[in-house]
Amino acid sequence: MIRNYPHFSYLKRLAFSICVSIKIISTGIGQTTHPDSSNAELDEKDLDWIKAHPVINLAPDPDFLPIEYLDKNSEYIGMAADFIKILEKKLPIKFNIIHLKNWEEVLSESMARKVDMWGAATSTPQRLEYMQFTESYLELPAVILVRKNIAESLTLENLKGMKVSVISGYGIHDYLKENNFDIELDVVPDVGTGLSKVSFGMVDAMIVNNAMATYYIEKIGITNLRVAGTSGYTYRWGFATRNDWPELNQIIQKGINMIDEDEKKMIYWKWVGLNVDHSINPMNIIVPMSIALTFFAIVGILIYNRQLKNQVRLRTNELQKELTERRRYEKSLVGYNEILETMATGKSITEILCNLILLIQSQYSEMICSILLTEKNEEKLVIAVAPDLPVAYRESIQDTITIGPNEGSSGTAAFINESVMVSDISTSSLWEKNRESALLHGLKACWASPIHSNKSKILGVFEVYYKSPREPSSDELELIRSAAHIAGLAIEGKKHGTELLNAKEEAENANQAKSEFLAKMSHELRTPLNAILGFGELLQDGGKDACSELQLSYIRLIIDAGNHLLELVNEILDLARVESGKLEVSLKSINVKSSIDEVLLLMQPLAENKNIIINNNLSNFNKLYINADPFRFKQVIINFISNSIKYNNDGGQVSLSHELKNKGKIVLNITDTGFGIPSDKLDTIFEPFKRLENSCSGIEGAGIGLAISKRLIELMHGTISVESTVGIGSRFSLEFNGEDMTNSTSKPVSHAKIRKPSEIIEAVDSDKSYVVLYIEDNPVNLKLVKLSLKRMQNVKLISATDGLSGLETAIETCPDLILLDINLPKMNGLDVFRNLQKNKKTVTIPVIALSADAMQDDISKAIEMGFHSYLTKPMKLKVLKNTINEIFNQKNIEDS
Repeated sequence: MIRNYPHFSYLKRLAFSICVSIKIISTGIGQTTHPDSSNAELDEKDLDWIKAHPVINLAPDPDFLPIEYLDKNSEYIGMAADFIKILEKKLPIKFNIIHLKNWEEVLSESMARKVDMWGAATSTPQRLEYMQFTESYLELPAVILVRKNIAESLTLENLKGMKVSVISGYGIHDYLKENNFDIELDVVPDVGTGLSKVSFGMVDAMIVNNAMATYYIEKIGITNLRVAGTSGYTYRWGFATRNDWPELNQIIQKGINMIDEDEKKMIYWKWVGLNVDHSINPMNIIVPMSIALTFFAIVGILIYNRQLKNQVRLRTNELQKELTERRRYEKSLVGYNEILETMATGKSITEILCNLILLIQSQYSEMICSILLTEKNEEKLVIAVAPDLPVAYRESIQDTITIGPNEGSSGTAAFINESVMVSDISTSSLWEKNRESALLHGLKACWASPIHSNKSKILGVFEVYYKSPREPSSDELELIRSAAHIAGLAIEGKKHGTELLNAKEEAENANQAKSEFLAKMSHELRTPLNAILGFGELLQDGGKDACSELQLSYIRLIIDAGNHLLELVNEILDLARVESGKLEVSLKSINVKSSIDEVLLLMQPLAENKNIIINNNLSNFNKLYINADPFRFKQVIINFISNSIKYNNDGGQVSLSHELKNKGKIVLNITDTGFGIPSDKLDTIFEPFKRLENSCSGIEGAGIGLAISKRLIELMHGTISVESTVGIGSRFSLEFNGEDMTNSTSKPVSHAKIRKPSEIIEAVDSDKSYVVLYIEDNPVNLKLVKLSLKRMQNVKLISATDGLSGLETAIETCPDLILLDINLPKMNGLDVFRNLQKNKKTVTIPVIALSADAMQDDISKAIEMGFHSYLTKPMKLKVLKNTINEIFNQKNIEDS
């Protein structure tokens, strides 16, 4: 007779029989070659050990049908149980069956050495810490279960990117973790939970052994699932014994070897319902199966009406329960999403974890949850969040939660890296240390699930207390494990966020320090350069009357060297501002021809010195516009044209042209007939301080210009490319957003023109004299300006050497113009200006800033405050005179 265990319908039994029978036919039972039974006989040493240990405590999984389980009468039943009965006949050992509530408790009691042996289990690294395993005696395939609306066959490869349920701690779970199949694992506490999640569509599939799946599908009453394929993984169950008794493992293995194939077939026949022979005739299967199917169909029809009413009632109750659980799951998922979203906000990890605990406690009102985190040395746990745990209890255990065996629910869970469910603290051996304190505060049960990082590192433990002894349901187990998973994501995410924030702050501080250093160095370099270039310019302007021809040539060399040094300082500051993200551009629609005409006006003297011909093929395109920063665009064009001239052959050419591309793109080409760039160097020319060794001999430069130009072009949403042939020349192509407005009637945008340094604005003829106050603490700079303004006939210069005395002099004398240094003793220049603006006598006096602070932020700040102009040191004396003359000319116009 076929064994009739609860809820297992005959049709499902028969289907299961066929599947397992095929497995038996194809592989044999266990398919393990063992030594002859004669070689497996027990020796005197084995018998002595058995004599000292006549009773072995065996704890089965109480709910692992049909492999092993405890029925309503607490009788040990199943395939493993039948093997145990055979072992008792072959070995002089008595097996004492320990009745525990769930598999989690079996693990816990085994670690405490209160259980000696398991009936059916697979080996994992965690279990090997306290158990050892015999060779397998049961083998069944793990199959892939999906909803019936998925029609295709599946393998593990087809599951990539899908969410798949597996049972926590089972062999397939470890197999999938160790072998990267790119599958999103959904770890569930038992097969029933996993099958329900597949049925509800909360996961895509479940992988489980076919025997369990067939039983539980019938037990739960699920009708929308099917087997879509095999996973390629085979469950192989053996006996497990405590690892401090290696003799027991050897004895049990010898006992397994004594079991012959006929005895194994009988066990399979009993539970599978089909006696299989390797030389079986297919007709011997088909005919009995046909008869059985016919018989079952007739019986089913006869009893159908009788059972229908009862089935409808049961199914209605089950659906109502499923609906309730589904709503619970949906509420949890919504809450989890809200918690994960808060991770992106500024909330602390404590607040996030507290919200998680409150969400879980709302699902089961009697729960009292807490989250414990590992210390840095990973030897202890500390309570991080426990909003409803008694404060006195927290304080009493705070320093006693060590990670290790027999260290309460949490310490043990962290140690074995598995959930630990203690249903009664008063009797559990794991709670010897803190039992008294827990019971004193009314805490009777404690369940704990480890919190992992993405790399399976233990971060802490999610802990649940109850005020009455109880064991968790499958739904509660799933809820706790899900909460532990969310806690792990929150802890690790917040940790990474903090690390990124710290790194960002460090980078910003480094950039700020670099900017301050560069600003300081710029100021210190510009101050002596101001004297070098200023006095050089004075000597040069004096002409032959002041210096001989030879001396003038020396002066020109001094001025050229000073200007080159100033250019390097400016480029380094620009590069630093770009790299720190502090250089901003203001994009406008600018006329290409107008901007380039102004640049060529400045470049013409340089081209003439090398007999370079510049071909401007943009002369007929007055309505060609691009979106760029006017000043930075000219800076870029100056850089490329000056390079095309400097790195060209005497008598060579530089040509400018353009191309119109789709989507409003305009490409400017700058082509030269110069030295050319080797192909293996093209990728490096835009790197700072990179220069072509063979081509740069005798040519001034630090290799910064191209790097700055490329970054400026990218800031203006443009791109740059280069083509070059050694000995023939190079072409640089600059692409910008823009438009050709040749056929448009719009008025062109006006732009300020670049004035050549030689263009001097002369003061208007006037008998009026002007008083200029120069507030400057550097005597060399003061002397330079005095000598320069001495040549302006109607200008009288007075001075002050600190901010406070300068302010007093300005109020007392009310000069026509104030030249103001920014870095002054006693009162800085900006504070002097603020006080000038507050005083009615000085508020209308124009003020020109003369400063070595050349950072754009400093300049912009001064102009916004109301300074008339901001001239950076080293200042061009001609530019200073022009600015002064512009102010005085305007005054004359207003006075007249």
